[in-house]
Amino acid sequence: MGSIRFSATKCLVFLATLLWGLFAGCGGGGSAPLPPPPPPVITSFNATQSPITAGLGTTLTAVFANGSGNVDGGVGPVNSGVAAPVNPVSDKTYTLTVTNAAGSSVTGQALVRVVGAPVITSFTAAQSPITAGSGTTLTAVFANRTGTVDQGIGAVASGVAMPVSPGSDKTYTLTVTNGAGASVTAQTSVRVVG
Repeated sequence: MGSIRFSATKCLVFLATLLWGLFAGCGGGGSAPLPPPPPPVITSFNATQSPITAGLGTTLTAVFANGSGNVDGGVGPVNSGVAAPVNPVSDKTYTLTVTNAAGSSVTGQALVRVVGAPVITSFTAAQSPITAGSGTTLTAVFANRTGTVDQGIGAVASGVAMPVSPGSDKTYTLTVTNGAGASVTAQTSVRVVG
């Protein structure tokens, strides 16, 4: 039976070839690196309504891509395009952070302003009934924004008397509206006698 002979040179070449193959298979043989993930993008981040009336809420909607979104102020994780409810008790700025798989992040902010509810304390006529041809005054006491009275009177200031001279019985309506568009009303009547 013939003997098997090993050549040291051939063994070294074989081992070198084997190691190079392993090295190349592990990415060391010049293979291209993986491309980085795309950067996170925020398209918009807004409150549905601002200002809001104290005690009422609104929603925040973030539109973003290429990452996960999170909003501070107790809101937490959010999905793009999905409204998240918030109910701040005072003016509050919310920060949206969108982070991609590589840890890169971008931020956006949305401000929600909070205004007090409109309040009417009183709305009265100084005298009623009045004699035809004479007049009286109306006084409104209110808070948290602007007041108007119908019957051609218009804008009024809280606590300031407004002269009126109706020719017949008349009911006046006071409307007080705050910065969020919420309103309350009150009425007072002036009777006219001959």
